[in-house]
Amino acid sequence: MKHIVQFNITKEGKWYTAESTSIPVVTQAKTLQELNKNIREVVELYLEDEDPKETGIIEFPSVLVQYELANV
Repeated sequence: MKHIVQFNITKEGKWYTAESTSIPVVTQAKTLQELNKNIREVVELYLEDEDPKETGIIEFPSVLVQYELANV
């Protein structure tokens, strides 16, 4: 069983987008603080009605995020 749900974070214009590489969810927000809240919410909602045995993810997983920095 997986204990971590991973997300890749990108920024385009004024929006941050978080796309999970572990489960089929995407969320976005204008600030990183709001995005963190949205990520927690989308993971909770996705796992809410799912059987952990079917998803392969424990009930309360950790979240790992990776940020893409624009050309520096």
